[in-house]
Amino acid sequence: MLDKKSTVISYHSDHFLRFAAVFYAVVLFSLNFIRIFDNNFWLDEAFSINLAKMDLTGMINATAADVHPPLYYAILMLMYRLFGDHGWVFHLTSIIPYAITMLFALSIIWKKFGKGSAFLMITFISVMRSAVLYNVEVRMYSWAALFVLLVYYACYMIIADDRRSGYILFAVFALLAAYTHYYTIIPIAILTLSVFVFLFVKKRSFLKFVTAISVSIILYLPWINTVIRQFQRTTGSFLRENPGLAKGLCYFFWQGNAANSGIMLVFNVLYSGLFLVFATGLIFWLIWSTIKKMCENPENISEVADFTEAYWMFSGYAASIVTLLALELISILFTPALAYKYLHPVVGLMWLAFSVAVSKLKNRNFIAGILTVATLLLGMPMYIETYKSDVEADKRCMATRQMMIKTISKYDVMLTNIEHLEWAVLQYYLPSTTHKYVSDISEIKKLESVRQYWILWSDSLSEIDLNNIKDMNLKVVEECRNCELGSTVFHLYRLVK
Repeated sequence: MLDKKSTVISYHSDHFLRFAAVFYAVVLFSLNFIRIFDNNFWLDEAFSINLAKMDLTGMINATAADVHPPLYYAILMLMYRLFGDHGWVFHLTSIIPYAITMLFALSIIWKKFGKGSAFLMITFISVMRSAVLYNVEVRMYSWAALFVLLVYYACYMIIADDRRSGYILFAVFALLAAYTHYYTIIPIAILTLSVFVFLFVKKRSFLKFVTAISVSIILYLPWINTVIRQFQRTTGSFLRENPGLAKGLCYFFWQGNAANSGIMLVFNVLYSGLFLVFATGLIFWLIWSTIKKMCENPENISEVADFTEAYWMFSGYAASIVTLLALELISILFTPALAYKYLHPVVGLMWLAFSVAVSKLKNRNFIAGILTVATLLLGMPMYIETYKSDVEADKRCMATRQMMIKTISKYDVMLTNIEHLEWAVLQYYLPSTTHKYVSDISEIKKLESVRQYWILWSDSLSEIDLNNIKDMNLKVVEECRNCELGSTVFHLYRLVK
């Protein structure tokens, strides 16, 4: 009778927790979803949108001339064709992978690794700094993160169950990841090596795995010549950030803003550092303890299963750390390559490995609950600050755009000394108006008398600039000081003849 009563209580408890998890996920998803209505697109976002508005051939040629593979732009192009030219459409494209990961956590992670792991993963992918940055950014990083995460789970299917579907999913998602961002090849290579090692130790056949890898490589060959040309051409770097190895390590569990300083900076470094140390110690302890138990009782199936999961957790952890180290090495030997955005495709591996590792502890649900609450308490202030900052930047951008649309005709010409404003941002916000790059005012020589010219300058015009303009029998009228378009601040002048 007591067993029946406890079974009923357990049944209702599980259903309540499942409902709570769905409600919790919907709330966190909503917090990210409301951010898709932002219309302030910075340089790289504007460039992505401009490519999406091209035809397929033009887009492929344009991205081949740049430094990225074409899959993300093809997805963005499809969304643009389906739903039209709206700011929310482009952000929606980036939030789709987050939604898929949320469903993955509520279903597969919950079923395979327990509710504590699911709650933790849902929290990490929603309020960690990297998630808040890239869940809605109009770039390829959220898609790259999704594909790498699914490759990681496919590895679990291969080593734990030797399922045919695991090999198929590995081939598919590895190929999609490589067509989304080149640096995803690093963690996938580490995961591939980890599977080979496992198969070798377990004396299992390599045939199915080699076949899966071969299919991915063959299907990537049509783009390989473009990859070679891009890497031969890219000798410099467009990176605005170079955090270094220490900050890169902290970034896996970072919850503060980049602008944090003083006490908040120290606090976030300590918090993220302790989180990483805890994750590292836990994963290493799990794999050591499972190896020890398996050696003591090699015939025990449960011990073998525990080792398999511990090995899989370690492979995800290793792929994350080695990717960071590889990017730092590339930065030292060749060109700056370590950036927060390039780490985003692998932070999900660290988060999932850690979430599953917590599920192996004795008081797993209690510990998962504490970590979930702590992550929320630390992450929400950063989210609120980011949301407010985005809203204010959007207001400034839209005010500038409306002013320029009313003031500047499509027959006018805009001259600017800000390169990315000329080749990406203006192309998005004022596509019908001619715009040209000039590095110096003295480059303005003969102007067409029938056209109105505007100067969009990075700073106030100097006395030398004003004298040069005067020597051309021209005058300038400042129309706007500290205008802001696509997070780019400039001064707007009207040339008067």
